Amino acid sequence: ERVNPISVFLKGMKVLMTTMSLDIGGAETHIVELARELKRRGVEVSVASNGGVYVPELESAGIRHVKAPLHSKKPSNVLKAYSILKRDIEKNQYDIVHSHARIPAFISGLLSKRLGFRFVSSCHGVYDITALWKMTANWGEHCLAVSCDTKDYLIKNYGIAPENITITINGIDSARFARDENVRTELC
Repeated sequence: ERVNPISVFLKGMKVLMTTMSLDIGGAETHIVELARELKRRGVEVSVASNGGVYVPELESAGIRHVKAPLHSKKPSNVLKAYSILKRDIEKNQYDIVHSHARIPAFISGLLSKRLGFRFVSSCHGVYDITALWKMTANWGEHCLAVSCDTKDYLIKNYGIAPENITITINGIDSARFARDENVRTELC
């Protein structure tokens, strides 16, 4: 059997993914599928969010969920989420924290500066930008963009260097949602 060098690199790593919530949506489905695949490849994965319908699925796959109010920019929720994530990151000593939305990225970015862990993010779309969002945005050491348009948005609006952005596949496991269970789609 051919050995995938990425799987060898990832095996034994500890990764925390942070997102606003785990309700139905494209980014949420992406996070669940990514978490499951990382776990399959030997990564110890946890996901922090405000919760949602996908939490039981993650937990049944052996992926730990950390409940934190990452869905709201209300100052009391930001402070509470910061405190919860800080305790969890200090306790679990993650190798990488991977954020999937602006509020979780803001909080994870602050914690990365304080605690010194590796921090990356995924940008799942283009959003309205205010001066405050631009000033507080933190996309991490590296950013994954779900399209060329999203990459251009990050470069134009946040000044991220193109070499610090990787375009990733934004999709779902079509077999999971197909009516015919015999339908399978393979990538690569």
